[in-house]
Amino acid sequence: VMEWPCKDYILPDVNKQVKIINVGRLVEMKGHEYLIGAVKILKNQGYKIETTIIGDGPRKPVLEYLIRKLGLSKEIKLVGALQIGKVKEYLYSSDLFVFPSVICKNGHVETLGYACVEAMAAGLPVIASNVGGIPEYVIHNETGLLVQQRSSKQIAEAIEDLINNPKKAKYIARRARQLIEAEFDIRKNVEKLELE
Repeated sequence: VMEWPCKDYILPDVNKQVKIINVGRLVEMKGHEYLIGAVKILKNQGYKIETTIIGDGPRKPVLEYLIRKLGLSKEIKLVGALQIGKVKEYLYSSDLFVFPSVICKNGHVETLGYACVEAMAAGLPVIASNVGGIPEYVIHNETGLLVQQRSSKQIAEAIEDLINNPKKAKYIARRARQLIEAEFDIRKNVEKLELE
């Protein structure tokens, strides 16, 4: 039995604000700057995007600077590390989960990405980088959308794709939930979300 109920996924009206969420430590491997770049592209195209990045870490000053430099202080909030209950609230009130992981300069790469798994369990469509262990469960156009690492352009295009294709977004969210139910025990993984 899943610990998390699955929200019935409804994509927002394209003219209203689209809520994007990311959960992960603010470290190089998580690739946050590419999500920030994607939000800039979408803002320039006239989309109303609200992005929440949950997590703390050494790259916080760099990301804060980038958000200010790109004029995205209204669109992107760095809310720090939060308790699991609060993370759940954010997941359930969001529309899309973006997980822009990268292969680090030292070769470190995402082996799994529990935050992504949790988002899928919550019934959110996910957009994730095609690196490490992520493609084992994020199957392109089936349980999520995969993008090349370090590509704000591809992330922006994937977000736009889901905004404009609500049936596809709903299908992906449902298939992702089914995969998680079949392959993962959320109760074992849930504590790891904040530590990742």
